[in-house]
Amino acid sequence: MEKPKARLPYGIPEAGLKHTTALIKSASKADPIVSRADATALVRQLNKEGRGTEALAVSTFFKFIDFRDAASGSRITAADINKAEKYAAETMLKAKDHNKNGYSAAEVEKFSKSAKAFLLLGQMINAGILKS
Repeated sequence: MEKPKARLPYGIPEAGLKHTTALIKSASKADPIVSRADATALVRQLNKEGRGTEALAVSTFFKFIDFRDAASGSRITAADINKAEKYAAETMLKAKDHNKNGYSAAEVEKFSKSAKAFLLLGQMINAGILKS
């Protein structure tokens, strides 16, 4: 008989989310604005370095932030990134745990592509493979 798999604590995918937002913030050059060009350059660099999971997380989450801030001429600032991070932690992650006892395998299956990338990054951070 197979044992049920342990539930994942909230902190694991949240660590991946925080790592992703830190990467996005680091993409800005001299100004406090992260442009689409900055994000694209970061994704290319991460892929070139063999950091595909980070590239996926950055790409999908930046698009999410950009979509939320889609007004003509709008710019992505650290405040926008922080606001999106808080929203994602609550809506993309914690809201998926319907019984509020950690993420089950079934709940993880329902994660978005971004949330799954956050989870994988969080597991890598937790295992000491990735520094955050």
